[in-house]
Parts: sequence; C-alpha cells; structure tokens
Amino acid sequence: LERALKFIKDSIINVDEVLVSMATGKFSVKLPVKHNKAMGKMSSGCYKFSFANWHDETEAYRKSISNRNED
Repeated sequence: LERALKFIKDSIINVDEVLVSMATGKFSVKLPVKHNKAMGKMSSGCYKFSFANWHDETEAYRKSISNRNED
C-alpha cells in the first residue's frame, strides 16, 4: 500500500486513468517507461513489484510486524 501511495504522490500512477479503467470493467494501471540500460530498451519493469525491486522494503515490513506485541 505504501508503494502505491508513493506512486500516486510522485505522479507515476494517474488515479483518474485508473478510475476510468475500473468504470469500463477493464481495470488497468498504466506505468511509465524508462530506458533500461542493461537491456538497451524502454521498459516499465523498474516500477513492477518484484523481489529485486522491493525485497529490502518487504523484508523490513515483515520484520516489523513479526516483532509486534499481540497486546
């Protein structure tokens, strides 16, 4: 959720476009493309949720919730 909100704040995700896609029944989120230096192509892969992109943040979240007290 934090990443989605950051994408909205940074104008990576256009909320109006997402709402229009939901109204038509074809939910989609259009991500911008950037030049991938390794592949030499344009790609939106840097924004996709993957182990390589989000491992550190996901692991930190997992640790924080596992250390919570159940009180």
